[in-house]
Amino acid sequence: MRRLTLLLATVLSTGAPCALARPTQAQPGAGTKLVSPEVAPDRRVTFRLLAANAKDVKVAGDFTAKPLPMIKDKSDVWTYTTTALKPEIYGYYFLLDGRRVPDPANLFASNSNQYLKTYFEVPGDTPSYWAMRADVPHGTVHEHYYNNAALKATRRFLLYTPPGYASSPDRLYPVLYLYHGAGDDERMWTRVGQANFVMDNLLAEGKAEPALIAMPFGHAVRNFREGSNGGQGPTATIEKDLFDYVMPIVEKEYRVKKDADHRAIAGLSMGGGQALSIGLNHPDKFANVAAFSAPIGQASKYKVLNDPAQANKSLKLLWIGVGSDDGMAGGSIRFHEDLDRKMIRHHWELTQGGLHNWLVWRPYLRDVLTKLFKENLP
Repeated sequence: MRRLTLLLATVLSTGAPCALARPTQAQPGAGTKLVSPEVAPDRRVTFRLLAANAKDVKVAGDFTAKPLPMIKDKSDVWTYTTTALKPEIYGYYFLLDGRRVPDPANLFASNSNQYLKTYFEVPGDTPSYWAMRADVPHGTVHEHYYNNAALKATRRFLLYTPPGYASSPDRLYPVLYLYHGAGDDERMWTRVGQANFVMDNLLAEGKAEPALIAMPFGHAVRNFREGSNGGQGPTATIEKDLFDYVMPIVEKEYRVKKDADHRAIAGLSMGGGQALSIGLNHPDKFANVAAFSAPIGQASKYKVLNDPAQANKSLKLLWIGVGSDDGMAGGSIRFHEDLDRKMIRHHWELTQGGLHNWLVWRPYLRDVLTKLFKENLP
């Protein structure tokens, strides 16, 4: 446990974006290698954790609504095996005597703005819509660093350019500004959301318009202390960061269309709330707004929605979605009903059984990308 704690502290203090290294540990039985997670051909997944002195160990993640108890064997290895899971990328963690820890045997991991997180993939019989496929052209993900003088901080955003961008010097592109959720950072949409691969595959199938995707950092503070996400990213602060820094860099250094019809803003959870507030209060800048599992206020909170006729005229896409079993579903449902009463055109998605996780958000992004800038599709 001490070694794991030191390892977590080292990665968190350095902010290392690389995968979590596996610590040296005793193995359960001579010559036996501890494998976790282990995905079986029948798509059941087994988790294992060596923890001799632990009193209680559970596994929690995107595949379950509540933590699941693990059982310790004679080798002091705690184990849990799921039922067959559908093809997906799942996040998970262990609760070791109540303390959240990543799986030390799993190298598919990343640090966010709050926790080290571990993941596993359950493959399907054919490549999934989010898979990195060898048979399609791929775009490029760029990193941009800038100094936000107001926050006195060096910040970063990622930006995806679609296949063919570099070889089409006269072409202008629409752009989507895509925000992450609370506790995460700007890398989560590519590391876990697979946003670049989702777009690559849609473009290869002719289902989306080529566009840039800018993924800014949505917190006011960069944090590397476990369990503290650096603040919820006050919308006014993030709005100023977007308008004063991120958008000017994108519009100076990349060939993008600079009118509202060809700009979109979207996000999940905290980022969805930011997208709604920024986008719906600045219809002169954004005609396309999407929110996934977001904290949502009444429609009257948003400038453009106070005039339904104007909203239907200026908004090309207003997309709202949430999982039915998400604790935040109530706000989205009421917002949708309010929009219906006001006869404001919008797309509504209620995912039955959906929770607050990537199994909901990844397909939402796919759907939004197929609808954005649709008037430009052949």
